[in-house]
Amino acid sequence: METAVFGAIVRRRDTGVFIGQVVIHVPERRNRDGTYGICLLPRFWSCGYGSEVTAFIVDYAFRWLDLQRLSLSVFASNERAVAVYEKA
Repeated sequence: METAVFGAIVRRRDTGVFIGQVVIHVPERRNRDGTYGICLLPRFWSCGYGSEVTAFIVDYAFRWLDLQRLSLSVFASNERAVAVYEKA
């Protein structure tokens, strides 16, 4: 089994300030299926960063990692996160 992991630090473009981190985990490359995780510092919530990062990660996963499916888990009560993920 060949496992792949892509992780990245998220920083503001203008200041370089740390915002959070993201990860794509691909447990078995031949299945072309991955899971996505994102964690942003609370002071950066509701600023559009989650949407921007998620759009980038979705594009990266399909274009550069050649995945066919990218999934994640989210609490249904986290309505802001659900809205971000549904847009992507």
